[in-house]
Amino acid sequence: MSDHYTRIFSLDNALYAAGVPVLIAAGSLLKDSSGADRTAQLKYINLGPEPIQAMTVRVTMLGRDGFALPKPVEYRYQDLNAGRGEEFGSGAAIVLPDRAACGFTVAVTQIGFAGGSVWQAAGSERWLPLQKKLLLEEALEDPELAEQYRVRYGRDCRYYPRALGEGLWCCACGSVNLSTEAKCPLCRRSLSAMRAVNLDDLRSECAGRLKHEEVQAAEDKAVSQQKNKKLLRALAVILPVLLVLVLLLVTVPPRLASLRAYMAAADLLEAGEYEQAAQAFTALGSYRDSAEQAEKNVPYQRAKRLFDLAGEGDGSALSLIEKRPGDANEAEYGIHGAEALLYEAALEVFTGLGDYRDCPQYCYQCQEALEGFRQEKLREEYIKAEALLDAGNYLQAREAFLALGDYEDSAAMATEALYRKALSLFAFTQQVKVRYLYAAFSADSASPDLFYITEERAMEIGSDAIGQLRTACGRDGVDVRIQEAPAGCLTMLDSLQEQFRSFGDYKDSAQYVEELELAKDFTRPFFLLTQAGDVYGAYDWLQAYQEEFADRDRWLELLEMYKPFCGSWSFNTGDPTLIPLTVGVNVSASNVRTGVIVSLDSITLRIEAEDGSFSVDLHAAPGEQMFKNDGDGAYWYFMNLSLADRFAYMKYNSGGMAGSCDYNRS
Repeated sequence: MSDHYTRIFSLDNALYAAGVPVLIAAGSLLKDSSGADRTAQLKYINLGPEPIQAMTVRVTMLGRDGFALPKPVEYRYQDLNAGRGEEFGSGAAIVLPDRAACGFTVAVTQIGFAGGSVWQAAGSERWLPLQKKLLLEEALEDPELAEQYRVRYGRDCRYYPRALGEGLWCCACGSVNLSTEAKCPLCRRSLSAMRAVNLDDLRSECAGRLKHEEVQAAEDKAVSQQKNKKLLRALAVILPVLLVLVLLLVTVPPRLASLRAYMAAADLLEAGEYEQAAQAFTALGSYRDSAEQAEKNVPYQRAKRLFDLAGEGDGSALSLIEKRPGDANEAEYGIHGAEALLYEAALEVFTGLGDYRDCPQYCYQCQEALEGFRQEKLREEYIKAEALLDAGNYLQAREAFLALGDYEDSAAMATEALYRKALSLFAFTQQVKVRYLYAAFSADSASPDLFYITEERAMEIGSDAIGQLRTACGRDGVDVRIQEAPAGCLTMLDSLQEQFRSFGDYKDSAQYVEELELAKDFTRPFFLLTQAGDVYGAYDWLQAYQEEFADRDRWLELLEMYKPFCGSWSFNTGDPTLIPLTVGVNVSASNVRTGVIVSLDSITLRIEAEDGSFSVDLHAAPGEQMFKNDGDGAYWYFMNLSLADRFAYMKYNSGGMAGSCDYNRS
């Protein structure tokens, strides 16, 4: 706010109520300089996994005595898009109508999430102050120890990890997290690991670092002094040598002058003044090996110097090749971009010199060093891609692995990223009715997955299901549209099946293709029941099924007709071995159970022993109630129900009835 307003009240601490997915991080009461208005400004942090779209709060004004003033103010924040851990609300001003207000209390009453779900306050929430975040310097009482903490655990560590009260804890990165979260969602650090820090070890490391820095500072100072001395020596050599060259040409006999000029050029080379040395050797023409010195040895010595500086990691040497740190190719070499520039410059020279001295060996060493930098950079990118995958950023992870080309198993991991997402979505289809959900999966992290469902069907599955869908997609973008799917859009099951099919023989993708094929047959449970002989279960399932079903009336008629033939039976009269002997099992059947396998083409009555020792099938045409088994051709077996709710089992041959028995319903 501008100077037009004066702050007259601030919340001392952040406020939190158990079970509420929002933290009240800060709040102030401002007074207009005219004294006319009171304005409250509040800042919140989203602690939940879903983005917050809207929120309603109740602000209760307090008088000078600290007691509540009448008529609390309800205020609703609209058009928000606050994700997990994001701050919001500070830009809104809540006007309080009572000029007597000297303070306030605040409570969150309702939260609307981007997925459509709504959190409603129960009214019993207690908004209590939290402990303040504690800076590492304050907690460890030593700035150097705090610095050592950052050296070991990351430069983003600013706060001491600890519980803040009311079911919250503060991560070293500053994120406030729920006690149910073992890891910080922002930086993925584990609370238990941070609590296990050994301060004695940290102090020992700190002492070692400080000692090392002290030694390094002394060495740097010595190197700096040495460089200054070297420069002075070089100047002391260059100026006299140039002067000598001029004088020699005038005063010394040509042969002696050439010798002295040659030695002066050699001194320039020794001093590292390569350009001047090359010029000096070139000026000597064909004297001794001056031509070779100028054309080969001088660039060779310069390349060796670049090679040595690169090995020492001396980025300040870039000026020798007229480069700056900003010229480093960090995309290929990462943090070693400066050293890579030196190696590349040396490699170019060594390559140009061909077989001169040990140039081939130096070429190989330069290439090995550059390749090592590349591999280190690739490894870093691979680890980042793994972290994206573990965090549920499936599409970003896939793109990161694809960018790595043929590095290690990056190509397979790109497939793994989509495979894990497909597994997560498959698990979702096992929990939620997805028949009327349509999907168009994205292959680009910049574009969301699109899902379509009509308002009527969305109400059937409920808002929780939409939230589960977003969770199943991890941190990839999700756009759920409450509307009819556009023409050509596949159902979610079809889209997911196509996804698994695209993986080919990767892991058990083929198995999921088959399972999804079965899942797309929404009438399959009915036919499994009829094949198992569960007439009652099949009848109840079909009665409850509200969708279109071929020959529904005929199925219901047959199932109703054959219900009486199903059940458990106890032996009454006749031959108790007759039924099992039908299939060659010589036992006495005192108790049996029956079921009817119904289809539109044939009916099968199955009689089984309760202990599973035998099973007999008899058949009838649909609509018939007399079941028959032709046996071996010499005997025929029949079963029917009597009016007394018994079933009779009869054996016939060409001479007539050869045996019978009947059973009562248990």
